[in-house]
Amino acid sequence: MVAAVRDAFRAMKAAYEEIGIMQRRICCRNIVVIPRERGMLVDWDCARDDNPGMHRAEERQGTWQFMSARQLAATDPPVTHTLQDDMESFLHVLNWVSLRFLPSEGSPRRLKHILDVVFETRYARAGKAVGGNFKEMFLVAQGIHYFDFGNPPLTSLLTDLAGLLAVRYQIAPSAQDIQEYNEERATLTPEMVAKWEKFNITGIYLQKRNRLRDATWMLDRLDEALVDLLEWPTDDKHR
Repeated sequence: MVAAVRDAFRAMKAAYEEIGIMQRRICCRNIVVIPRERGMLVDWDCARDDNPGMHRAEERQGTWQFMSARQLAATDPPVTHTLQDDMESFLHVLNWVSLRFLPSEGSPRRLKHILDVVFETRYARAGKAVGGNFKEMFLVAQGIHYFDFGNPPLTSLLTDLAGLLAVRYQIAPSAQDIQEYNEERATLTPEMVAKWEKFNITGIYLQKRNRLRDATWMLDRLDEALVDLLEWPTDDKHR
């Protein structure tokens, strides 16, 4: 599963960076598993070039369960679809498949409840279906961390990706916070900076925001998860 998602993510990244196209409909059925644990991203019918000025506002595109929380919360006018929305959709695919199909210590009732609340919840606002609040909470709280799939590399990957994408919904540091952060950082040696930034809230936020500017870090993290397959369960068909 992770290998197929990694390959599909790489295709999405290449299309965006090389020809400026966003896929805009990331979902389970559009990530096709092919022989030798590889994946292919299909269904590019809704793909568009990344030039908001060329397109009028339109209804959101995608499959409800896998759309970003930001998109689901929008009513009128719709928000502009971004690369980061597609990146977030890949994580929702990984989370949904893991909760739906992987063995875990969660009871069937609990798992069904989480799947329904996080991925299906919708309600009417201004005559339109909206949602995403529970999906946002699940990301920010890194809720996937609390499900034991018996697969530490997978849990670590999903938790790290949630921590990255959660920055989209967290309150940004104030200008004063950033100024104080930069001033204090300038007084530290490179060795001290590396340790200090692990615990500095402003530094952590800025680092994640920078990583989220493009798809490089997320692809690298997917690659990293698959480097040492000996760490994965030997009977795991979902790596």
